Order: sequence, then structure tokens, then C-alpha cells
Amino acid sequence: AKLKLPSDYTSTPLELAGVGIRRKNLYLFEMDIYKVGVHLSPNALKRAKKWCKDKSSETESGNNDTPQKSIAETILSHTKNEVDTSPIIAAITLNFVREFPSSMLNGGFDEILNGLSRELINEFSDNVSNSIGQHGVLLTDYITFLWHSEHGIMFMKNGIIGGKLKNEVL
Repeated sequence: AKLKLPSDYTSTPLELAGVGIRRKNLYLFEMDIYKVGVHLSPNALKRAKKWCKDKSSETESGNNDTPQKSIAETILSHTKNEVDTSPIIAAITLNFVREFPSSMLNGGFDEILNGLSRELINEFSDNVSNSIGQHGVLLTDYITFLWHSEHGIMFMKNGIIGGKLKNEVL
């Protein structure tokens, strides 16, 4: 499946690279929060496949002494020989399976961003809040985080861009 983006930002659809579901353990039961899809540009997908192949070869040979970039660093890095027809490198889309107020969503992102500076977490949370609005998300809403080669992370709710954050740490 290909992810279609606003025409201002891409000319090449992104390829679906992976899917999953976020569950939260609430002591006695688990609750589904959202379904997630990871979409990559054709070049980012090639880099991800190569990273997986190299990682597998390292494991099989027992030669894992060389520090390797994380898969995220690999996906977001450009090589000099690549020609991208789209400035969008990657996208993560969250399709919500229940309704959440804005405050609850930001608390969840704070948990994910733990270890980063409070200033950066606040900036990220502000962008999420601006994108999703004061009412939070409804059952049919989806939020997309786009990694853009020039603008950094772009935040969208239901296909509408609501914020941008350019920071090398993210």
C-alpha cells in the first residue's frame, strides 16, 4: 500500500514498510491504542533492507564488534549517489482505535521521548497539540509524522499539516 501525501510535498508515493499496533497494559487488561503504519521513500526502503541484510550477516558470522547506525539513522541518511524525487523520507501514521483527549496523547508522547531535553519534548508536544486541536482524536482520526529532508518533522491530522519541527536530535 502506498501513502498519498499533499502534492506540495512529494511526487513519489511512499511504500508501506511495516505495520503494528500499540497496546497499553493497564494492570488487569491490555487496551489497544492505535494501529501504526511505517511508510518509506523508495531510497529509504532500499537503505532499510540493506541495513537488515547487513545486521543479519553480522549476527550469523558473530562479527558485531563494529558499531553500526540504528535503522532509524540509516533510513533518514542520504547517500551522495541517491536521487530522490520526493523530499519526504519517511512517514509514521497512527490510526486511532479509540478517542483520546489532547492531554492524554501528549502524556503518551512524553513517555516515548523520555531522555530528551524538556525543551525539545515541549516543542514536540506543542506541535502535536497544534496539529490535533484541543478536542484530541476521534475514533476515525489519523495522525501522520512526516520526515521531510528540508522541513524536519511535519505533523498532520487527517491529511492536514498542523506543525513543523526542525531538530537534528529527532
